[in-house]
Amino acid sequence: MRLTVLIAVLVVGAFTLAGCTPSPPVPVVPSIRWQSEGTSALETDPSVVAVREADLGLQLAANSRNFMQPSFVDTRTDRLARGFYDNWYGTYVTRQRDPLVQPGPSIWLPVSVTPSAGGGSVVVVVVCDASDEWFVTAEHEPTYDLSQGWLLAMTVEPSDDGRLVLSDRQISTDACDATGAPVGVFDPAPTLLVTITEADVVTFDVPNPNRSGAPAKN
Repeated sequence: MRLTVLIAVLVVGAFTLAGCTPSPPVPVVPSIRWQSEGTSALETDPSVVAVREADLGLQLAANSRNFMQPSFVDTRTDRLARGFYDNWYGTYVTRQRDPLVQPGPSIWLPVSVTPSAGGGSVVVVVVCDASDEWFVTAEHEPTYDLSQGWLLAMTVEPSDDGRLVLSDRQISTDACDATGAPVGVFDPAPTLLVTITEADVVTFDVPNPNRSGAPAKN
């Protein structure tokens, strides 16, 4: 049986819709209200914790439009951060696509944690990602279907100061079932703008010299 869930409290009307240009965004760290907790024993693996932290930092940066907050820049390599920022800016500022926000962390079920084929201390974390419809726009309500996921492989490696950071991510076309994935929503809900201009964004600007990593594929 297909497990399709629509979180009623997350209808578009529940999100703040701003029509005017706000002052420059500041880092916002909302709490997370968990609708369900994860069942995978891999959730406590340090590499899974690292990709969870990187995902949370990405969602918070995109939702607040502040790409210099530590939760974004300190959890991934500079090249991966730059690649995401350039793609986001080109989509929502340059080309003026309809803005969207994420209602909560990505909906992932950890599948495996294995050493990279290249050896060393590089690790590949594979998750089943059921987040395809987990976003909010002026015309879209967030939904998720745990039975309709796709495998996502993420590479984690130690930075120069020893922390684990995200250095690559590869989406596959292999279907999977994410039943057992934790699901949570941000509280307060992020602000959804009508349009995004350059003045609404804190740009990704200064590389952190304490982090290294191979070029990212975006």
